[in-house]
Amino acid sequence: MNIVRLLKLFRKNLVLLILVPVILAVVVRYLTKDEILKYESETTLYTGLASGSSVESKNFSLFETNNAFENFLNLIKSREVATETSIRLLVQHLSLSHPDPTILLDENYKWVHKFVPSYVKKMIIQPYDSTHLNGLSQSKDTVFLANGDIVFKNKLYHFVKKSETLFTLARTYGVSINSLMNHNTIESEDLIEGLPLIIRDGNDSLGIALYDSTQLQSSNFSENSPYEKSVVNLISYLNSSDTNFLYNLLNSKNPYYGISAISSVVARRVQSSDLVSIKYSSFDPAICMHTLIFMTRVVIDKYRNIKENQSDAVVRYFLNEVKKTADRLQNAEDRLLEFNKKNNIINYQEQSRAVAIVKEDLNRNFTDVKLKFEAAAAVLKRLEQKMGMQQAIQLKTSKILELRNQLAEVQTRITLTESFEDPDPKNRAKLQELKVEADKTKKLLTQEVEQLYNNNVALDGVPIDDVFTAWLDNVIKYEEARAGVKVMTNFERDYYEYYKTFAPLGATQKRLEREINVVEQEYLSLLHSLNLSKLKQQDVELSSDIKALDPPFFPLKPIPGKAGLMVVVAAVMGFVMVAFLILALEFLNNNIRTTERLEEFSRLKQAGVLPRIMLEYSNFNIDFILNKLSDQITQETRLASRNNNGGIVKPKVIVIASTMEKEGKTIVGTLLANKLRAYDEKVAFLMPEATNRNNIFRSGYFQKNGKLFKLGEKIFYFLRGTLTGTLDITPIDEHEDDFYYEHNSRFVEASAAEHLKIVDKYPFFGGFNYIIIEIPALVYNPYPSELVRSSDITLWVVRANRVWKNADNLCLTTYIKSVSQKPISVLNGVEIEFVENNLGELPKKRSLLRTQIKKIVSLRIHEGKSL
Repeated sequence: MNIVRLLKLFRKNLVLLILVPVILAVVVRYLTKDEILKYESETTLYTGLASGSSVESKNFSLFETNNAFENFLNLIKSREVATETSIRLLVQHLSLSHPDPTILLDENYKWVHKFVPSYVKKMIIQPYDSTHLNGLSQSKDTVFLANGDIVFKNKLYHFVKKSETLFTLARTYGVSINSLMNHNTIESEDLIEGLPLIIRDGNDSLGIALYDSTQLQSSNFSENSPYEKSVVNLISYLNSSDTNFLYNLLNSKNPYYGISAISSVVARRVQSSDLVSIKYSSFDPAICMHTLIFMTRVVIDKYRNIKENQSDAVVRYFLNEVKKTADRLQNAEDRLLEFNKKNNIINYQEQSRAVAIVKEDLNRNFTDVKLKFEAAAAVLKRLEQKMGMQQAIQLKTSKILELRNQLAEVQTRITLTESFEDPDPKNRAKLQELKVEADKTKKLLTQEVEQLYNNNVALDGVPIDDVFTAWLDNVIKYEEARAGVKVMTNFERDYYEYYKTFAPLGATQKRLEREINVVEQEYLSLLHSLNLSKLKQQDVELSSDIKALDPPFFPLKPIPGKAGLMVVVAAVMGFVMVAFLILALEFLNNNIRTTERLEEFSRLKQAGVLPRIMLEYSNFNIDFILNKLSDQITQETRLASRNNNGGIVKPKVIVIASTMEKEGKTIVGTLLANKLRAYDEKVAFLMPEATNRNNIFRSGYFQKNGKLFKLGEKIFYFLRGTLTGTLDITPIDEHEDDFYYEHNSRFVEASAAEHLKIVDKYPFFGGFNYIIIEIPALVYNPYPSELVRSSDITLWVVRANRVWKNADNLCLTTYIKSVSQKPISVLNGVEIEFVENNLGELPKKRSLLRTQIKKIVSLRIHEGKSL
């Protein structure tokens, strides 16, 4: 299907394409004439999720930012937010004592107070109300808020309470201290209890009323306000069961309080900014605005609670862990301190190093003392051998022995004192006294020995005084060495005990220090995490501080209704539906319609077509078209039957056949006979006796006064004339060579035209050039096989406006077996636009515009004119 065919198809059904959309548009307009219009309000929130201030230096990734915005947008449309918003809206409406168009329209006020049961109304705690307050009278321009503040002439007044300051008021109401001082012309920050202060002047800002802003509505969110208590009551009642009035109301299709209605809010991120736009529409402009006010506040509070609860839980966890770790660290340090005190440890490393040094010195000194002792003992023994027995006995006198023992005791004390190196001045003085006493004892011992052995000679001739002098010196050395050995032995024993006790203390101290170190590292790590969590908490508090950049406004004009759009859509849908139906019927049309489809179905060569003439074809030159098509059929027939006589001169027999009745065989035979006669050919046309010339119009054509006419939907047209109105049907004027034959039982036995019984005439067929024989429909009637076998050619007539069936195939296959030459087809009743496939451009009265349009849609823009 090309564009030209499509346009012609639409032009053919132009009435339907216009009438159906118009009817649908009228019906839709009638149904939407009472449309209730909606009002829309909008608010813009600054979230700071993408580029907001932060105490942490962090990079914002696109994924995290998009995820944060998705979470926030889903929170706005969540069921919890819609539920609380609906309850707060209902509390506000039930708290009204009289209609207020800035909160609720009159009809909605009446409906709410009539619809809500009385036991639900009793749950509402009425806000503070007074007719006079510090000289400000109750009037239409005075609004009493639930927290005790009032709005008078669009100015917000607050009465100072005890312990309130300018700083606390500025932080509570979100204003600056300077603005408070400027509005109230005060210079001191000291406030008097009960003093009315102007918090905000609504005349300095945009909007219809100051108390409609989000900031003022936040005063209702005070935990102790009657409004908030009423909200808590309704929430408790809602959660008590799933069958109560409030639960059913919120889960209904109510346009004001239904969760589904409130969840229809449209929230979106404004391009790639930090702003979020929230739109809501409702049938009541006041409810539309206040719904957004409550929703904005609920969303901000819930978002802040979610963020702060997350950070608070982390901070509490780290606080508890830091406290536990600090206690463990304190216990570990206390155990180490007690261990050091118990074991007299100041610095174990230094002390252990000192012990090692002392041990080495002790071993070295002990070795030296032992060497001196052994040397002195050996020398003393040798000297005593030189002195002889008598002298040795004398040396053992009581006086000398007493002095030796005394010297040994003093020397031992000196050695002990020097070994410990006591820095105490008293002990140092005592050491000097011991040394003096030792020297004194040495002198006494020397004097005693000298008196005893004066002027004597030893055994080997050596003077005895020299021997005794040497002996005396060695005795002193011996006693000193012996005292040193004694002291060193005792000291070594004591030091070994101390060393044995002190050595394991290092491992214990290391274990305690390691435990302290582990706990300390854990403590520092937790302390660092605590600082990070507190930093994160501050960051969350900053990031969750969402502000209403553009508060919701009171919509003054409704949204344009959709009635006009629905009318247009209905008209368009009607047009599309009809167009689709036309195209569907066109594509699903299984009728033969074209010669290509006929050739595809029948496998027969095409002889020509005959058009179907309708009212809309009046602009075509039908006479010319019909004449040319008749010429084509005649030419194809003559060519097909040209060489079938085998050189014998005899009439050419042309059989006109069809599978079904009313296919147009008679009109095809008539046109063919008349055209051949116009070529001065002698033509006989034989028709069955049952053919009624008065019913020829059923095939689409008839004649009057020798002219062929077309019957089309109760209106008749002259082929060479114009519309003349409704005409009477008259028989076609018979030609003298048109014959009727009897269609009897002997018809099937005929093998030539002469064998047919002609009604009322006795023609001689040998004098004709062409004999055209029309046989009845083959599906319903038998045919003379010998006659058709001896025929020169068969014209197979098929009606275009029917479906090709299996019966056609069976009948045609059988017939082809009966003839010597395959039939050629004639398609009758073809729509005029398909005739162009046979004749090309059809002659028609067209304007220049239509001619150019046709060239454009048929892609023949550059086609030139004939030469």
